[in-house]
Amino acid sequence: MKKQQGLATLLITSMLLIAALIFSLASYKNVFYQIKRAQNEVLARQAHWLAEGGVECAFAEMNASGHIANDPAYLNTCSNDLAKTTVSFLFPSSNQVKIISEGSPDSVVKSIVANTAMFSEGINSTIKMNASVLELTGSQHFVPNPAEIVTNSDHFACKSVVTSGIVSYVGSTSGTDEHFLTTDSTVSHHGGGPEGAVTFTCDSSYRSNLFDTTNIPDGFVMGDLVKGQDIIENTEVDVFKDIFGVAHTEWKTVRSEIAQDPKGDIIGPNTVDGKGGDIITAKGWVSGCSQLVEASFLAGNKKIWVDGSCALGANIFGGVVSDKSILLVIHDGFVEFNAAGAFNGLLYQYASAVLDAKSIWEDRVDNISVPVKAFNKSDIEPDFLNVSFFVNGSTYIDGAIGIDASERTVRINGSIIPSYNADKSSEFINGKLTWIEGTWYDF
Repeated sequence: MKKQQGLATLLITSMLLIAALIFSLASYKNVFYQIKRAQNEVLARQAHWLAEGGVECAFAEMNASGHIANDPAYLNTCSNDLAKTTVSFLFPSSNQVKIISEGSPDSVVKSIVANTAMFSEGINSTIKMNASVLELTGSQHFVPNPAEIVTNSDHFACKSVVTSGIVSYVGSTSGTDEHFLTTDSTVSHHGGGPEGAVTFTCDSSYRSNLFDTTNIPDGFVMGDLVKGQDIIENTEVDVFKDIFGVAHTEWKTVRSEIAQDPKGDIIGPNTVDGKGGDIITAKGWVSGCSQLVEASFLAGNKKIWVDGSCALGANIFGGVVSDKSILLVIHDGFVEFNAAGAFNGLLYQYASAVLDAKSIWEDRVDNISVPVKAFNKSDIEPDFLNVSFFVNGSTYIDGAIGIDASERTVRINGSIIPSYNADKSSEFINGKLTWIEGTWYDF
């Protein structure tokens, strides 16, 4: 009987041990599953954040470099430098970029919109302006922007002028070689750019040759008169936003940023961060503006903001084409650029509709002695009644010109060779990228 009781005890104990073992094995399996699951989750999160990092890296690189991903100058260092991450791109539209970042096995897809400046239109032509008329007189050789290839033979869709208004050529009746010419390799012998002969070729439909039909220049016939597609008229333009990435209503913020820049300067009656406080005339001309701008330029400033009207001249920028490019802003004032030699960089003017042209130009004649004026008070009416931007004499401009002077006339008179140069203008363009809501795809 005692033997049977011992056997029963042993049997029950064995069964309990087996049950405990089974329970332990089941628990271990579950724990092992949880451990593996946790490890997989860690690996998945690592892969996800590797991919997320690739997206953020590409976003930051495009913002910092100013080159969108389909630009040959874009380096894609993110894909090259980030281990186990591959970054690629799709382009659903001209200003949208889909970033695909693969962190193996995970991937992240996000889309951004390139909404301003260097990431979209920017200053993509020799002159871009919101004005009524661009009036050209004299010998004008514009070196355009070879924007994109239009044929297999490396001919470009060039852009010389983009304007909300029209382009008009007005002869002086005194010259024999007066005309506007879009300069490329086919005509560079006739007039090269600031840096010598032009090497690219514009497609024939993107070249212009304008002149006064009553005074046809030497070597041309009436059939040579053409306004090509390099001149884009009657299109919507907002140059301030194209340059600074914000609406003009935020101009004080932009001016403040320039004032705070170690290489920034303010000229005019307003004092911003200790800069400015200069004398102006009754109608808003900055006294000695030409000398003040020259002094600021020679001091090494790269961004110069002028509040009010400014008369510039006398080779204040050195008179030669150089790499010392600047951003010069003439804000809410008129501009006279008279025989100033050469300008390298981005020249921008804003002139509001409330400015009275007659009184402003009369004030220039009466109260601004330097530089020497190119007109008399008798010329103002009617010739200068709506002119807000006046370039006169022999001048090279290497970079770009932007103008916001709605319903005004921009007058360029003389032997002028403006040249589009992205290297000298784009460094001052504040392009901004923004994420497109609803484009987050995490797989």
